[in-house]
Amino acid sequence: RDEPRPRSGVLRARQFIMKDSYSLDYDQAGLDHSYELHKEAYKKIFDRSGIKYFIVGASSGLMGGSGSQEFMAESDVGEDTIVLCDHCRYAVNLEIATSDLTELVDEPTRLEEVSTPNVRTIEEVSEFLNVPASRFIKSLVYIVDDEPILILIRGDHELNESKMQVRFGAKFRPAAEDEIEKIMDGTHTGFIGPVGLKGMAIYVDKTVVNQKGFISGANKDHFHLKGIDLKRDISIREIIDVSTVKAGEKCPECGHPLRIVNAIEIGHIFKLGTKYSEAMNATVLNPGGEKVPIIMGSYGIGVERILATHIEQNSDDKGIVWSKALAPYFVHIIPINVKNESVLEQAEAVYDYCNQEKISALIDDRNVGPGFKLKDADLLGMPLQIIVGEKNLKNNRLEFKIRRLQKSFLVDVNHYKEELKGTLQKIE
Repeated sequence: RDEPRPRSGVLRARQFIMKDSYSLDYDQAGLDHSYELHKEAYKKIFDRSGIKYFIVGASSGLMGGSGSQEFMAESDVGEDTIVLCDHCRYAVNLEIATSDLTELVDEPTRLEEVSTPNVRTIEEVSEFLNVPASRFIKSLVYIVDDEPILILIRGDHELNESKMQVRFGAKFRPAAEDEIEKIMDGTHTGFIGPVGLKGMAIYVDKTVVNQKGFISGANKDHFHLKGIDLKRDISIREIIDVSTVKAGEKCPECGHPLRIVNAIEIGHIFKLGTKYSEAMNATVLNPGGEKVPIIMGSYGIGVERILATHIEQNSDDKGIVWSKALAPYFVHIIPINVKNESVLEQAEAVYDYCNQEKISALIDDRNVGPGFKLKDADLLGMPLQIIVGEKNLKNNRLEFKIRRLQKSFLVDVNHYKEELKGTLQKIE
C-alpha cells in the first residue's frame, strides 16, 4: 500500500497481511445471512485471541455499499476514533457518529448588524462580542458538482467530511479563498453568512436548526449579524447531519454522556450490494431462473494488527504477556547456568519432552547471567516459564512461573510432566 506516513509498528505499514473473503448471493436475504456468518466467525477469532473489542457502525467509504461494521479495540496508539456510550453500548466510528445536543436557550431574534473590525474567526469574534462559540453559525462554502453550496453548522463544532461524502458523494471540496471572494461578491472569509444570500443552496446542520438568536457574518467585511432565526431568515434547501460529535454530548440511544477514544481497527465487514457486480455486468440465475446481479459482501481482518492489539492490551512494565492462543511458544525453559551439566541436561530433557508432546517450547541456552535470562523471559512473555536452577535441582525441584500472574511455585522433578500439562490447561 502506498502509505504516506508509515507509523506505529505494524499498525500502519506499507506491507501487511490481510485475511480477505467475499460472499456472493442472489438476494438480500442471502447477503444478510453471509454477513452474519462472517460477523460471528470474526467474533470467535477475536474472543479466542483474548482481545477486548467493540463492534461499531462505520462508514463504507470508498468501498461503498449499504452498510458496514468495524471491529475496534480501544488503544491510545489507535489511528481511528470511536464514540462510545458506556450505559447502552452505543458504539460508532466518529466518521458517522451522531448525538443529541442539549438545546440552547433562545436569544432575542431581532436582526442587528454589529461592527466586528478585523475579527474573522469564531474564536476572535466570540471574544470580541463576549458571546460563547455555541451562539455562532459557521458558514462554510463548498463546491459540489462544480456548483457552490453553503453549509451551516454550530460555531463550537467541526465539519465531518466523511458525513459530507456520504451525503454529497465524492465530488465535493471546500472552496478556495479566491473562489469565495468571487462567489460572495468580494466578501472575505470570516464575514460571510446565510441571511440575504441568493443564488446558492443552503444546507443546515441539525446542530443549529431548532435554536434562535444566532450570530453569523453579515456578508459585509468587518460586520456580523445578531438575532438570526434560520427558519425565518433564510431558505433552507435541506437539514442534514454533517457535524462531528464531541465528548460529553448525549447518546442518541439513551441520553447518557458519550465518550470518545482512540482505537485500532482489527476487522471490517461490508455489505457491498450490487455496486461492483452491476459495474462489471456480473449476474447469476436465481432459483426462479431470473438473471440478477450478484449481491456481494466483503470481509477483512488485519492479521498483524491482532498481534499488535494483543500486545497493547496484554503487557506490563516487564514486557509482553501473551495469551496461550497467540503465544509464539507455550513454554520458556530457562537453565540458569548452562555450564552446570546437570542443569543443562534437565533443561534439555524438559525441552525434548515438550517437543515430543507437541508443546511449543523455547529454551534459553545462552551462556549469560541469570538476570539477563529472567529479564528477557519476562520481556518475551511466554505463558509459562520453567526455571532450572542448581539449588532447586539439588532438592529435585523445578520452578514453574506463570507469566501473567507473576506467580512461581516449585514442582517435583519426577512429576513435572503432569504439572506441565495441568498448568498449561489452566492458563488462558
